[in-house]
Amino acid sequence: MSRVMFALSGLPAGIGLARDLVPHIHNAFVPFGIDIEFYQQDNVVLSSDPELTANSWPKLVKGLQTQSGYKTPAHLVVTQYPPGFDRSIDGQLYDTKYRGVAVVYTDVDLYGSGGAASSPGLMAQVCVHEIGHMFDLTHGLAQQSNYASCMSPASIRQHWTLRDAWNGAIAEAQLHGEPPITMPTSLRIYPFNGACRHELTSVLANPTKLPFGGPFSGGSGSAAGDRNLSLTLEIEPDSERDTISIGAGLYATVVLRNHANFIVEIPLHLGPEYGSMRVAVMNPDGQTTLFRPHKLVCSSARRSLAPGASAYCSVALIQAYGHSLFARPGPHICRVEILDLERIPKIRLAVAEMAVEVVDEGAATALNNELTRALAERRISRLKLEKAARDAGEVGVADHVRWLKAKRFASWRQRKKEFESIAAGKGPRRIRHRAARRLAVEQLLLGASPEEVSDRLAQIFHDSADSQLFEAVNRSAAGIAACSLGGAIQ
Repeated sequence: MSRVMFALSGLPAGIGLARDLVPHIHNAFVPFGIDIEFYQQDNVVLSSDPELTANSWPKLVKGLQTQSGYKTPAHLVVTQYPPGFDRSIDGQLYDTKYRGVAVVYTDVDLYGSGGAASSPGLMAQVCVHEIGHMFDLTHGLAQQSNYASCMSPASIRQHWTLRDAWNGAIAEAQLHGEPPITMPTSLRIYPFNGACRHELTSVLANPTKLPFGGPFSGGSGSAAGDRNLSLTLEIEPDSERDTISIGAGLYATVVLRNHANFIVEIPLHLGPEYGSMRVAVMNPDGQTTLFRPHKLVCSSARRSLAPGASAYCSVALIQAYGHSLFARPGPHICRVEILDLERIPKIRLAVAEMAVEVVDEGAATALNNELTRALAERRISRLKLEKAARDAGEVGVADHVRWLKAKRFASWRQRKKEFESIAAGKGPRRIRHRAARRLAVEQLLLGASPEEVSDRLAQIFHDSADSQLFEAVNRSAAGIAACSLGGAIQ
């Protein structure tokens, strides 16, 4: 048995809820020789929710990583409000580069109106799920079995009783000649499936799988064939330029269209950070690099795509853990797949490819490489790229830097001015949407009505592809209203 140390941080109420669940969390990993122990020496007790204060999350996570020396303990953080107050989000692995910090939210739709306090079993399952990500377990591993398990999305777990899931795990272990599995006498946690059991059993012999042991491997899994031919995918670049410079990011809008005469169910959240989009770039030598988002956000919410309707997702594809996706000149192929994690096995709903010609443009290349390094090292505040990027015609880099700096301003007046300027500018859609959504959330928290906020945004955003922004703002407004937070900040 090997001890793995964790610190439990967050709001006092959340820490209290999670501490009551520690025996269940501990028991989930014991069969694999992993003795998870929580202790208080390195925990951080928050006085307010980080979602209510600008730039609190990056500061908190950086502080926890530094406190642990990027080694131990790992950190499970429990707070109330999910990102953007979007109650369809249950938790997330906050630092996919290191796997040292995971977050669980207590005021989300999964728990109903009573919150996590009314559903301790569900909260225990979310905690084990997020800790599983810290051991490099992916959603894709869970989909190699035909029953719900710990790493399955919450919506799949809710369609299986705990007893049926454990019976599935017991039968699978017998079929594959594994050591016998015994059903717990107290059922709170779903079992790990065969693929996850194999990974956890090898953790002790492979320290890179421990928290802080290395980058998260999620996103690399393959998917089954197309479910049907009703969906098509298009990649629409934001820029009209025919080329991009070495080290540049690809800013684009991905469009998923339903050409059938019937409704198709798809993930509510499209994007690499939700695991519903896989992006791979092949260079002139045929080598493939996967895009790796900085976070893995766990949501199993669904939406219905009506006949003739389209779903949009703006993306900023810049780097993979400090390595540029477009690191050398020549023709590249960017391949985007939309995945449905709710199917066992996961289904590739649609796929599209786009040719990208990469050229060496001297100064622009140097600027792009500096942004890539800065993003990898999270040293945004010291960037001085904006003017040089604008002079070089790299509007994407310039506005990306502005956005990263603006959200760190302590003054609401400063943030508002920059957010409005970025949103109304000519930069990449992804960056404009991020600035607009943060502006909308802060205005809602200050007491503005959803109608007022939407009317202001409608003066700037008119395209069909902007519908994703208004949908996100509506979810934020609903979350803020549900929590009675209007006027919560001054």
